[in-house]
Amino acid sequence: MNINPFAKYWIWFSSCFGAGNRIWDIVSMFSSVEEAYYTLTENKSARIALLTEKERQSADHTHIEQSEKLLDYCMDKNIGVVCFDDEDYPARLRSIYCPPCQLFYRGNISGIDENVVLSVVGTRNPSDYSFAVTKALVRDLTAYGIIIVSGFAVGIDITAHLACAEIGRAHV
Repeated sequence: MNINPFAKYWIWFSSCFGAGNRIWDIVSMFSSVEEAYYTLTENKSARIALLTEKERQSADHTHIEQSEKLLDYCMDKNIGVVCFDDEDYPARLRSIYCPPCQLFYRGNISGIDENVVLSVVGTRNPSDYSFAVTKALVRDLTAYGIIIVSGFAVGIDITAHLACAEIGRAHV
């Protein structure tokens, strides 16, 4: 599994600024995510001009080695990483407002643009009824080839993925 050499920078930005348009506000000022990273980490005047105090503190406490360790973990666990600037980044995500910088997945991500994809997102504290309904719906939908995606958060999100895995149709 090949990982984009710039993945560590995308992960660093996500770690510093979280999901949201702030990453895109910053990265769009540069020719690459790598240039943005080095400018913000090595040029103090650029940091002051481009980042708020809270963002500077976050950048100070987020180290590229953390991103590299995460990538090593992904390689070790056979978890794929596709970044916004990768050729196989899903086209339908590339065209939305504030797309995710990177996606983590297991399995085969090719074809995600050609298949029906359903995002399952819900509470982290679901009722027993919510668990049961989520499992039933996801099992039925995946039987028809629908791909289930989510952030894999505790609760409804992970229940959807576990339901896929139980019937051998795991998509993350």
